[in-house]
Amino acid sequence: MRCSRSEGDVLKQINRLQLELPAYWIVAAVLFAAMCWIMLGCEQAAQPQKTEILAFTAKWCGYCKADKPCLIANQMAGIDVIQVDVDERPDLVRKYGIRKVPSYVVLFPDGSAITTSSLCAAYYVVKESQ
Repeated sequence: MRCSRSEGDVLKQINRLQLELPAYWIVAAVLFAAMCWIMLGCEQAAQPQKTEILAFTAKWCGYCKADKPCLIANQMAGIDVIQVDVDERPDLVRKYGIRKVPSYVVLFPDGSAITTSSLCAAYYVVKESQ
């Protein structure tokens, strides 16, 4: 989805506000602009630039804690791994149809996704796509 306003237009608007308003209003204006930017579908994180893994975990999950060293090893190997707490992000849980933890979603730059409960399978898919 393309944005009707460029990022430069938004920054110009924020700079104009900085000249006219006290500091606490500037913070509110920046937060409001960021919320509007996201609500309009203009966030840049909507589609990854390269293949990455979303790791759906929970603080109370023992298996998730056991997989943590493997997630760190994948990050050190150059794979983008984004940890998502299922209790904090139910919107992403619904979007990707997560039914158990840990679960892993491999996101491709073309917008497609593969869901698996195996970190090894997710790693293999990412390595094969690179």
